[in-house]
Amino acid sequence: MVIDVTKLLPPTYQRPSGYESLFPKKGALFTPCAGTRRYALLFSLLCGVIFCLPENARAASWDWSRQNGRERVVIRLDGNAGRGEAVRDGSQSLAVHLDALPQSLEARQPLPQNSLIRGISIDPATRALRVDTSTPAFGFIVTTPGNGSIILDMFPDSLGARWRPDGTLAPAGDTYSA
Repeated sequence: MVIDVTKLLPPTYQRPSGYESLFPKKGALFTPCAGTRRYALLFSLLCGVIFCLPENARAASWDWSRQNGRERVVIRLDGNAGRGEAVRDGSQSLAVHLDALPQSLEARQPLPQNSLIRGISIDPATRALRVDTSTPAFGFIVTTPGNGSIILDMFPDSLGARWRPDGTLAPAGDTYSA
């Protein structure tokens, strides 16, 4: 028989009426509570929304046109992707490096068969938009007007066929092939 000796004390020294609910019995420290589970679920969903959003959830689209003997590609970026720096990195390709790489790239219309530009794609390894050409004999000019778009003008250029990765030109009649 167990006797609660606190009941024998004067009322000022006795435990308050809700004392048992404040300190659960041994082994009952993690008793489930519907309200606690609900708040834990909401907290985890909130953390997931805040911390697990993709950093570069942006998209881009591009338009192609032919003007005055050159081909123009206008790349429109969602948001501010910073300035685009174009670098020729292959005999038949160039890379447009961006601060924030888009996750999707949409062509507004297909390229014609006789186009100097063969395709545009996202290259996550170099954090750039890759522009492939149908010939090594090309030149290009890049303009960034600052409104989230990059204008790339490409034109046939026989000197481009002599391009080398180190920036020098190959002798006349000799071309670089990667």
